Amino acid sequence: PPVTSATGVLKEATKVMLVGKEYELPAGLLNQYVLSMANRDSSMFEDPEVFNPDRLTLNKAVTWNGAFGAEDEDQFPRICPGRYMSIDVTTAVINHALSHTSELGVHAIRATP
Repeated sequence: PPVTSATGVLKEATKVMLVGKEYELPAGLLNQYVLSMANRDSSMFEDPEVFNPDRLTLNKAVTWNGAFGAEDEDQFPRICPGRYMSIDVTTAVINHALSHTSELGVHAIRATP
């Protein structure tokens, strides 16, 4: 995916299992999620290192738009966490650019997601 990682701060102490051992992570801990590794999960994808756009489990991949607008969009549970934010940012950028179109003699236009 285009967004390869995300960062966060734990709001409260959290217990997690890592390699079969339980760890308690303290509140305030900085952490980073490596999203690009999600599509290399061998329990989810056969031969995860091989690019195969015809794989039967493709609807399990974390993608920018998954099945956006498709009839079976609900079959894509691993949608990119930044999808809606990127649509909002793109809409804001386009609307800002369009707000200056009157300087070019064009009537105001607004984009909507």
